[in-house]
Amino acid sequence: MKSHQKTTSILSPLLFLFLLPQSSSANSDYATLVYKLCSNQKYTDSTGTFSETLSSLLATLVSQSSYFKFFKTSVSDIDQILTLSGLYQCRGDLNLPECFDCINSLRFMSYRFCSQSTSALIQLSGCYLKFSTKNYDGVYESSDQVLYNTCHGEKPAITELDQSREAAFLALEREFVMGVDGFYRNQYGPVYLMVQCEGDLGERECSKCVSDAVQSAETECVGSDSGQVYFDKCFLGFGCYPNSFPGDSYRDVIDNGNTGRTVAIVVGVGAALFFAFMFVMCVKSMKKKT
Repeated sequence: MKSHQKTTSILSPLLFLFLLPQSSSANSDYATLVYKLCSNQKYTDSTGTFSETLSSLLATLVSQSSYFKFFKTSVSDIDQILTLSGLYQCRGDLNLPECFDCINSLRFMSYRFCSQSTSALIQLSGCYLKFSTKNYDGVYESSDQVLYNTCHGEKPAITELDQSREAAFLALEREFVMGVDGFYRNQYGPVYLMVQCEGDLGERECSKCVSDAVQSAETECVGSDSGQVYFDKCFLGFGCYPNSFPGDSYRDVIDNGNTGRTVAIVVGVGAALFFAFMFVMCVKSMKKKT
């Protein structure tokens, strides 16, 4: 029993290292809930038609998220009485497996929060999903209201931060006027920016949506060191730190060196424990033979 206890004391840390789940990536929080909007109008569903149609729609959206970061479709019930339209979009810097995980999380949240609502929008830090009894036309209206905004922190001790942010916003608007694909991120001086328009939005409408989001951020987030503004058709995030955005993969670049060193240390310790374990087992085997 004594030797067994010694072996276990060496084996346990080894198992701990090899069985320990991999540390979360910088995008580990891309499935964090940001906000949800569920229509107060409910569908009378005595026959289960709405639930079945919604289930079919969500299953279709989830299946497509393995292949596309934006997708929209419509699904009807068997009798063609009810039609539900739906779409999802993942953030441009998520890879497809992350997109799938994010949208799959939204499927369960849709059931949990908005299962009988005739329309809903659920926004996570890395993706969002909508469904409605009306069609999505891919048109941005200037009258669209801000769906959600959040501003963080006080103004840090960075010289002329307000001017830098204003200059960054102006540069951003110029980029979109010139024509930029739906997802964009960049750094202007001390300010980091990230923008995304809905996948079926035209360049001109995307530019207009971004311009409105900039104006909203300038109004709502005065003196804040970071913030996000969500319109129905676009999103704007800004901050004076590389990891200013929820679920931000930008930290992959910043932390790459530290991550490599950490992995090397863990592997080295694991290898040392493994050889120590093998040494003990060999000694035990030799004792048995003698």
